Amino acid sequence: MSDIIATDLQQLEPSSAFIDLFELTLEDGQVLYFHDGVEADNSTLQFRDNASPFALRTYTAMPVIMEGLEMASDGAPARPSFTVANILSMFSGLSGDFTNDDLIGSALLRRRTLKKHLHGESAAGSAGTAPTEFPIIKYIIDRIASESNTMVVFEVAVPYDLEGIKLPRRVVVGKYCSWQYQGAAANKGGCSFPADSILFIKSNLNDDSTRPHRAFFDIDDTLLFRADWFTDSNAPDWATGQLYKATSYVEDGGKYWRCIAEHTSATGNKPPSVVWAPIFTYVPHDATNEAYAVGDRVFLNDHIWRCILAHNSSTSTVGTILPSDTSKYWVRDDNCGKTLQSCKCRFQYVPRDFSGVTPEDHLPPDGRKNNQGVLPFGGFPGTQKF
Repeated sequence: MSDIIATDLQQLEPSSAFIDLFELTLEDGQVLYFHDGVEADNSTLQFRDNASPFALRTYTAMPVIMEGLEMASDGAPARPSFTVANILSMFSGLSGDFTNDDLIGSALLRRRTLKKHLHGESAAGSAGTAPTEFPIIKYIIDRIASESNTMVVFEVAVPYDLEGIKLPRRVVVGKYCSWQYQGAAANKGGCSFPADSILFIKSNLNDDSTRPHRAFFDIDDTLLFRADWFTDSNAPDWATGQLYKATSYVEDGGKYWRCIAEHTSATGNKPPSVVWAPIFTYVPHDATNEAYAVGDRVFLNDHIWRCILAHNSSTSTVGTILPSDTSKYWVRDDNCGKTLQSCKCRFQYVPRDFSGVTPEDHLPPDGRKNNQGVLPFGGFPGTQKF
């Protein structure tokens, strides 16, 4: 606390109102500046940064309230509640899938001063000098205490609050992997599955040469494979009395299926059944006047995309529509179900055979898994899908 503001507090009645300012740092490093004022003339406030060169920051008025700020010399540190109305309206410039859960772990700074020390007020001080304010308190958003359609209440904790912490920290209960799918390439966790989904697999045990194979599965571990492979010879019509092996593929009812257990076909095991797994097919994306319907799947930029809004890929009003993570027409379909089975589908992938020399020549998997394939250590368990 500066000597100036300490002098202000020694008066019987401070000559200016208290102002609370908040700075929220998101995971990507973006900082949001806001305050709890609601007066018409306080829609935005300006106050200098607390670090050199003391840049001027603009704080936007938001309907927020922070409670439970009691200080004690003993016992556990207080865990204040931070209530915000319509929190997601603050993040209109971020990705459309941003949720309140994404704020867990974010740093929240609370700054407090008197109104007269704000920029443009009577005691603001000169530009480039340290601002006059109370000690800054830093909190970490620890959990969501409650949320509704109108507000969300976060519980915050000071960074040194270690009450209840046990080592090792990964002692949790659940079945979901807590790592970001394919995140190791971007230094975000330990999932080392290649970002382009290309695996280099040995042709045989006596040959060290490898062949590239793409392993695409959706969030339900359904195989995603290129449509041009499913010819009559590669995937004939399903029929009774046939011996189907783990390398067998068939067409039935206008859909494609892969055998996951050797059997002789009969009416009781006709697809769909426990011995057959479904397949979704995709084609290369066409950006030249191609009509896409809901459910169509395409390949572009090392990923499979599923159409969620019918459209033409090139129109005079919108222009060229390409699949992306922020597109309203497409969602990424090659994703992980975050279970142990999802991990085995990818890291223990065994191709139907080893022909082909490029990823585009790859062949689909058979019903076996390579049980010698090593799964990433430490990815399980987790309590929630991420």
